[in-house]
Amino acid sequence: PDSQGNYSLADLACVNGAVENLEGYIAGSCNLAAISQSAYAKATKRKGHGWTPAFSVTVNFSDYSRAYLRYTESLRYPSMFESTLAFSAGFSQYELKPEHGYNWELGYVHDLSQFLSGDRQADIKLAYYVNKTRDVIERDNNFKFDNIEKQTIKGIELSGRYDNGRFFTDLGLNYTLDNEVCDESSAALLNASNGLANYYAGYVVPNCVKYGFPNGYLLTMATPDLSANWSLGGRFLDRRLELGGRLTYYDRYKNSDLDFYRAHTVRPFQSGWLYAYNIPYSWGETLVVDAYAKYRWRDNLNTELTVTNLTNQYYVDVATRSAMAAPGRTIKLSVNYRF
Repeated sequence: PDSQGNYSLADLACVNGAVENLEGYIAGSCNLAAISQSAYAKATKRKGHGWTPAFSVTVNFSDYSRAYLRYTESLRYPSMFESTLAFSAGFSQYELKPEHGYNWELGYVHDLSQFLSGDRQADIKLAYYVNKTRDVIERDNNFKFDNIEKQTIKGIELSGRYDNGRFFTDLGLNYTLDNEVCDESSAALLNASNGLANYYAGYVVPNCVKYGFPNGYLLTMATPDLSANWSLGGRFLDRRLELGGRLTYYDRYKNSDLDFYRAHTVRPFQSGWLYAYNIPYSWGETLVVDAYAKYRWRDNLNTELTVTNLTNQYYVDVATRSAMAAPGRTIKLSVNYRF
């Protein structure tokens, strides 16, 4: 590794030509073995600081429409879990850097109330975003935390709402165009640790993959490519009674890179690219229905009945790390009194 603990495929002796001219060398027979080193972990006090600039520009086309461009940065320092030695957190001799996010958002907002009569309200918003995070904190299959190069998430959001006092609805859609994780060191380690037969056969882990590398835990934090929620409701009895419902949808887990790793893993738990502890629980296409009824007895007293997962669907939550299914049909009654 270099001074920061990173590896490069160009330094992989078995494939960079360094051993091809050795006497007695048989092509494709090169094997690699890791050099391990023991070190004592010592608790140290750490602190950090940094600038996180932000700016935005808005253009008002009229009293009802506008466009905006927003740029923000963010810093996330290592958590206690990521900074300490424990059962599922290993020691690294390289100090973790904070994650640095660079976020762009371009959007258009239009107020549709000009086309409606009375006190009706309606608007729509369309936004395109790019979130790039450098020095992403990742954990490998030895439970060791390190920084990897970057993660880039791009997507489109569409939201709209309508309310005429009697009936109301709102809709939200999010489509992820790209969720890419890049790190040359992670790719080099995977290519070196899974035998050179894969390399010579053309099965090479690239520097950039979808969601995350199979030996890290970013892979288990994927989000659906498509998700949506739609709420619909009405107010009755002089607006004392409110009835409503919500549909929540997300697309099934899809990762062609993970399918490739699975297809080229010879002996699970022993060799191949897949790391047993970080194989994500995949979810299927899911539609969840919720409903509620709220009644206002007095200005300071109201009652609400809520039913989640109305159809009692058996499903798994997105990005779950447990084999336990999400809750079935759940009924909750609450009373709120202000005094």
